[in-house]
Amino acid sequence: MPVSWTLDPQTGIVRIEYAVPYTFDEWRSVSEQLRNDPRVAFQRGVGFLTNRANLGAPPEWFNEAATVYAARYPAMLRGRKIAFLARTAGAYEIARCQSRIYEDAGAVATAFLSRDAAEIWLQEGRPDWAMARAPIPAFSNLC
Repeated sequence: MPVSWTLDPQTGIVRIEYAVPYTFDEWRSVSEQLRNDPRVAFQRGVGFLTNRANLGAPPEWFNEAATVYAARYPAMLRGRKIAFLARTAGAYEIARCQSRIYEDAGAVATAFLSRDAAEIWLQEGRPDWAMARAPIPAFSNLC
């Protein structure tokens, strides 16, 4: 799968990885999976680490479609930390532009050149209720 994700329950970080080429439908599919997974969607303390290190700039239409998609789900993004990982200064600027899409939808997002720095940032400043742990048990009778 060109776009995939994993949740690290110890750190509370979702790692999103891309393989080139990938399509908007593949990106949207991962977004839908995250939005529908209760370990992620209902856990504001779970941050996203989006690895864009090997990617170029997406086409403008892709950014516009991502902006429309993100705006439809503000509750998923509001206050959530999202870190974009880049490898070069040029890729950093592209990742920073990508982070603005999510900032406009209410997330707290930025770009990094270091995976370690991104992971530290994603874990710092969490409220007590969002400690790094498994977000929720596999079974819940809250619904």
